[in-house]
Amino acid sequence: MKTPPPPSPFPASNTCVLKGGTMLHRVHDARFGSCTFNPGLGRLSRFAPLHLPGGPIPTQYVATTFECAVNETIFHDVPLTAPGKTVGADNIKPLAHSVVEPIRDLKLVPLFTPDLARWNISRAELIETDADQYPMIAQWALAIHQARPDVDGLIWTSKRCDPDRSILLFGDRSTRATYPRSARRPYSRTSPRCPKSSTLRPALRSLSLSDIAHSFFVRRARRHFWCPHVA
Repeated sequence: MKTPPPPSPFPASNTCVLKGGTMLHRVHDARFGSCTFNPGLGRLSRFAPLHLPGGPIPTQYVATTFECAVNETIFHDVPLTAPGKTVGADNIKPLAHSVVEPIRDLKLVPLFTPDLARWNISRAELIETDADQYPMIAQWALAIHQARPDVDGLIWTSKRCDPDRSILLFGDRSTRATYPRSARRPYSRTSPRCPKSSTLRPALRSLSLSDIAHSFFVRRARRHFWCPHVA
């Protein structure tokens, strides 16, 4: 389904608040710290990268559950209707799982069905599209960012792991804060320079590939959800 361009001027939007201290999950490149924002590098995603004339807006995806973070990253490109839902182990060796928490309340623009209806766009046109619509969908995120200088990001129901929530945070909306020295995680010498979030702090240690796989399969027995497997 094709995504229409965002209206201009952008109409009013609702706001929801994510309480400070809420546990959030990330699956990310293990070279980067648990609270690091993407400075606009890498392949296209649904709501990123976002570019302004002065440069890219740093962004960070997080999820409300571990299962959601895994399904939206490791298994993101596995077709939902594929008969054999597998992903190669080499694809997840560079990844880590981190649990972070905001140090203050986050104001987010909700992209739930009633909210989208206010803008005359459907979930199918914004959240459930194929990747070829990502450039236009990013324009919606940019329009919201520009229309709502008071918000920290977006929140929506995950396409691949509903009813869990996915969140995109705008890195330029972070306020300065101090991290506990023991919680910092150094970059490797080969890592690109990326801005660190001052709104999030590590809640637990980052986990490696083996920890991700073990934890993911243990949780399969505790919750009924679609789950591919690692080959």
